[in-house]
Amino acid sequence: MTKNIITIPPDSPLMTSLFGKSKNTASTWQEAATEENRTLSIKKPFKIDKVYCIALNPSPEKITELTNRFAEFGLDAPFNVWTAVDGRNPKVDFKYDVFVGWKIRSENNYWNREITNGEVGCALSHLTIWKDAYANKFENILILEEDFKVLRPYAHHEFEVQEDWTMIYLGRNKVYADKRVVNEVFVEPDYSYTSHAYILSREGIKRILDQKFENVICPVDEFLPATYCVHPRKDLDFVWRDTLALALQNDMIGQSSNKNTSTTENSEAVVRIDSHHVTSARNERLYPELFDTTDWSAWKNRWMHESALTKEWELILDEPIESVFTFPLFRKEFCEKLIQEGEHCGKWTRTRHAFYPTTDMLLSEFGFQDIYHKILCEYIYPMAKAAWNLEGDKWNDLQSENFMIKYDSNIQGHLSLHHDSGVISCVLALNDDYEGGGTYFSKQQKLHKGAIGHISVHPSVITHRHGGRPVEEGQRFIVVSFCNFR
Repeated sequence: MTKNIITIPPDSPLMTSLFGKSKNTASTWQEAATEENRTLSIKKPFKIDKVYCIALNPSPEKITELTNRFAEFGLDAPFNVWTAVDGRNPKVDFKYDVFVGWKIRSENNYWNREITNGEVGCALSHLTIWKDAYANKFENILILEEDFKVLRPYAHHEFEVQEDWTMIYLGRNKVYADKRVVNEVFVEPDYSYTSHAYILSREGIKRILDQKFENVICPVDEFLPATYCVHPRKDLDFVWRDTLALALQNDMIGQSSNKNTSTTENSEAVVRIDSHHVTSARNERLYPELFDTTDWSAWKNRWMHESALTKEWELILDEPIESVFTFPLFRKEFCEKLIQEGEHCGKWTRTRHAFYPTTDMLLSEFGFQDIYHKILCEYIYPMAKAAWNLEGDKWNDLQSENFMIKYDSNIQGHLSLHHDSGVISCVLALNDDYEGGGTYFSKQQKLHKGAIGHISVHPSVITHRHGGRPVEEGQRFIVVSFCNFR
């Protein structure tokens, strides 16, 4: 997109004259994971690398007024007026999609109407800033909206705190009571509204960008709290709650507009039908060739490992752990592209499993269920019958729940010991560029980490209780199948 930025360096004559010389119900496991992941201590000395102030069509006079108003805050940092995306005619250099079904039956007036053009423009404005800040490798940024007002001067010493965070509210509308008091300066907030003044760390920016907000554009005031608390709208439960949020007990920045004067909330509703600017990036496939099975034999020859194609089980099977059979099933290129398709789809959830939840996504979410089930029927079930001497036609066509799991050292790096729900379970290793991890079988007291493209198959119940060893660094991707009789 065109960089509509007006930058005022801290050592410019204007800034020198103004300032003087320069000088980051969820279920219990999610809340536990958040506590576990508070490992992002503030690096001293704390400083803001850039201040972004979002303004719609800022004139020179408006820029001067915003700069003078920010000067009252007393923060010595580069101040930039960032031209807001106009929701009536959004122009960005990426594809996005507006949240489907935002309007619901509710007493909340913000939810019983469609998303407005202003809210789309505001959301895209924040998103473009996150992208810009991450690309420029800023460590800490402050984002303001043009209706900000200074309530009290910036106090640097208040930010010299050891509590871990990825986002800090400098002002907010507290809707629910705070989760806890951190110290005399900060609280850990619960559901709060407004995004007119907040700080993000680099890790905080990364975590928010990983949410793929562009696929579900909605009011940013609703999206941000969904990243750190249980949002009262249950249809936002798909958002990962991995933001480590803090809020000032005594706000520094307020907001001059209200629901009656806000141009964001009082603009027209978005028209989705035949809209030229709303595209569905989620439905576009990165690698259409993965899904083209018109010539099934050619598809297998391209993507599957030559060992699997032989079906010579006595020759190609390994048994690294008793009754855990493994063999190479897919080529590395297939695994790399499948990961990218999953990440591109981005419909990760942590609520599908009641007892041992993982960050996962059904293969059906990006159209790969039928293909993968066909592979199971043609290769995995015959292998299982041969390895365990299973008898009967019922083993030829089990039903399968197939899903991709992402273990992330910063989000959810492990899974406790458990039994799967099925007669057999399969684990396909998709990558190996991570530290730690692997499947640990407690009775056998052995760990298995499959090579890329290798699949392991084991009995699901009674004998093979297992868990996911913690990933210490990076991300581990696997495809898991629970296979049962029909």
